[in-house]
Amino acid sequence: DIRIFPPCTVLRLTGWRCPGCGGTRMVEALLHGDIVSALYYNPLLFAAGVLLLALLVWFVLRTFRKSWTPVKLSVRSLHWLWIPLVIFVFAVVRNMPWYRQWFY
Repeated sequence: DIRIFPPCTVLRLTGWRCPGCGGTRMVEALLHGDIVSALYYNPLLFAAGVLLLALLVWFVLRTFRKSWTPVKLSVRSLHWLWIPLVIFVFAVVRNMPWYRQWFY
């Protein structure tokens, strides 16, 4: 087994898995068509990728409608605070002993 990419620096320094740990292995599993392993390596990045792909398809399909109007995204909306909150909760949960029992 040849490792091209270095191991996670956060994991090496702290012993905690960061929210992105397993992302490279997840992408590699997806390239091999192994969706179950990809979900196992990093469920948050997998879900984010699926969501971004769905949004991209939605934006493309929406663009070619006759009644097209630009999407208005408010930067000042409090809904954007959910993103760092979900990432933080995932970072804490993935380092709990019961999570490690099932995923590592």
